[in-house]
Amino acid sequence: MGCLIKRAGTVPYCRGCDNTLSSWSLSSTDFNYVTISQEIRKFWLLTLSLLIFGWGCSSGIQSDQTPVARVDMSLRRSDISIGGPLSMTIHFGVLPEFQASEQNLRVLLHFVDSTGKLMWADDHEPVLPTSEWERGQTISYDRNVRVPLYPYVGDAVVLIGLYSPTTGERVLLGGEEVGGRRYLGGEISFKPQTDANFVTFGQGWYPEEFSPDFNDRWRWTSDRATLFFQNPSSDAVLYVEVDGRPDLFEVPQKVGFFIEGKKFYEFTLDGLGRRVHEIRLASEEMGSRDVVRVDLEVDQTFRPEPPSDVDTAAELGNSGQKSEVEKPSRNLSNDPRNLGIRVDYTFLEPI
Repeated sequence: MGCLIKRAGTVPYCRGCDNTLSSWSLSSTDFNYVTISQEIRKFWLLTLSLLIFGWGCSSGIQSDQTPVARVDMSLRRSDISIGGPLSMTIHFGVLPEFQASEQNLRVLLHFVDSTGKLMWADDHEPVLPTSEWERGQTISYDRNVRVPLYPYVGDAVVLIGLYSPTTGERVLLGGEEVGGRRYLGGEISFKPQTDANFVTFGQGWYPEEFSPDFNDRWRWTSDRATLFFQNPSSDAVLYVEVDGRPDLFEVPQKVGFFIEGKKFYEFTLDGLGRRVHEIRLASEEMGSRDVVRVDLEVDQTFRPEPPSDVDTAAELGNSGQKSEVEKPSRNLSNDPRNLGIRVDYTFLEPI
């Protein structure tokens, strides 16, 4: 009786389940067949352990199933500060053996620390439902994840897979499996958050608002708003995640960013849904001042619409990838504000 083990870093995983065999010390760096030892003590220890983990292994999808697709992932960065944005591109290459089903599968995205512990997950639907996948097709899309304020600093891995949202069963994919039909997507290193990462709000911002479940927050600008952050004394990237109501304007809004009256970045808000802007700042642009002031200007504003009996769009979402964020601020009645754009997230990353 045996169970195939795969190491992830220094931690072996059971290939058929999510159990981490952290108490065993195996010498091989890749795969190991665990066999019954001739020594009586090791025999009983191994037998008992295999029985325990075997229960989890036996409950999964059949191991002889043909892979439906090959999965691959590329990370924009390998070093990321806690609380910062993580951008990635996910690829599913549909194999010739793929058979379409009416049931759509969800993407599993797990963030696992160096001990094999799951820290958090970002499961989601792929950009194209799996019921519409075709053989030989490659489905690629970008995913933006905000790293939560999780108490961990060090190396970690991103694991990816596909599973049924009704049964929880995971399908077999082509890729480097690390256990439980989860596949290695990439390796990252988390750094501690510092004062240099914080962006504060000055004049021109309306009070902070929250989603009904309090998992999301945002601020609306007026026609002009101000941001402040500590001078990093180096080049940096200012991450700003925004959305708004472009459907209310015949000509799309233009948004400009200025330091001491000099425009250094501009974009047009021409589509519904959130978008993360990575604004590069040269050290020379920020100068020698201790605190950098950035002025944000919006060329057009609007008054919120009163709610209708049929449509009261919920103020929810994650990085522009949830369908609920379509028409923010339609649920505000008799609102006297003139709103510019909605800013959901800001973060400064020195480089």
